[in-house]
Amino acid sequence: MAKATLIISPLNGITYKEVNNLLPNFANTLSCDEDFNGIVNENYVQKFLTSETIITQLFSDYDTIEAYLIDSSGTKTEITVSLVKQSVDKITFEVYSYYEFSIVGRPEGKYSVAVKGIKSGEENKYFNSEPFEIIKGITGYRYAHADGTKKEYQYIPNHIRIVASNTDSNYVYWGEDRITGNPFEVKIWIPGTNRKQQPGGEIDVYDNLGNLAKLEQISQRIYELKTDDIPVHLALKVNELAALDFFSINDEFYVSEENGENEYFGNYNGSVLTMALTQKFVVGINSDDRGFTIINENEMASIIPKQINNASGSQQLTVDGGYSLNQITLALEQGTSADITIGITPGGNELMRTENINTTNPIKNIARNYVNLIDQDASFTVYIDISGVGASATVILQTILNKQQ
Repeated sequence: MAKATLIISPLNGITYKEVNNLLPNFANTLSCDEDFNGIVNENYVQKFLTSETIITQLFSDYDTIEAYLIDSSGTKTEITVSLVKQSVDKITFEVYSYYEFSIVGRPEGKYSVAVKGIKSGEENKYFNSEPFEIIKGITGYRYAHADGTKKEYQYIPNHIRIVASNTDSNYVYWGEDRITGNPFEVKIWIPGTNRKQQPGGEIDVYDNLGNLAKLEQISQRIYELKTDDIPVHLALKVNELAALDFFSINDEFYVSEENGENEYFGNYNGSVLTMALTQKFVVGINSDDRGFTIINENEMASIIPKQINNASGSQQLTVDGGYSLNQITLALEQGTSADITIGITPGGNELMRTENINTTNPIKNIARNYVNLIDQDASFTVYIDISGVGASATVILQTILNKQQ
């Protein structure tokens, strides 16, 4: 039997370190507890606003997860831990769960979090968080001079706010939040600036015997993100969040084209992170004189997957014109058993008669060679029916180009 798993991704807003009996290393030692000859400990404590909700997610196959909030006096308060989603490993068929807990509505002060994993037949697993501080922050204002309208916002002085989200796992479930219906986002504040703007992009010029003509110019804006002295775990977190699909600073989106660089000073255990960021979209700039490039038939992808995730009941997918259905993949997401039927008419089974997936066989790959013989150029609708008590499933249709280009 594989060893039990409990992972708290460093992509969470708060950083956690595992408590174990291994020699001191970066994975099991809090930055404030680092101890070596001549060390000078960085004294910055991560900050959040009292109005914010601080969410932590865990990925685990442990039976029970407990979490406790500890204030500066040592008082320990249990935090409710909720199940977000369960998934099945496609190789081992082990069932893993995403859990999360929130810290919200707490008074100003310094805190830390302790996490405990309990599983029958296994030793308990423990994690402690880096300390953090909850503060009230400051209210700022902007005024529209045209009519005196006041715009209000909350901020932490000398800090920038980073918000990031993703479409892949990384041991965090980035899907819709159970309450708000919005994707999960990581929100942190970092002392530093994002400025020193530079022009960027590419210029393509044609030289005809010294007579220059501009063919194309792509204009971009490059910013320099530079932090103050911060703990290394926070500097690494910023770089890792910038690697996600969506990354914003003070509500403006950016893209990192290379990793940042940490600068260290002797035995001081903090660092200064410097990173170049490209503004993702600049309103009012025509970056391509050729306009939008339209994909033609010769550039059509040979394989296009069509997919619904964690769905139940009646569903629909559209197969593009010129493509045939090559393979169907079924994966059980929730419940113990699901019956799935697929057809080209509502309730029909022309593409796949009813197939059952369950906790014993949660994944099926089924070969299908269906071509829309009536009109090869036309798209067609695929109707999917998923039934079962509390059941949901992911269905993937692999469509393949079936028309000479």
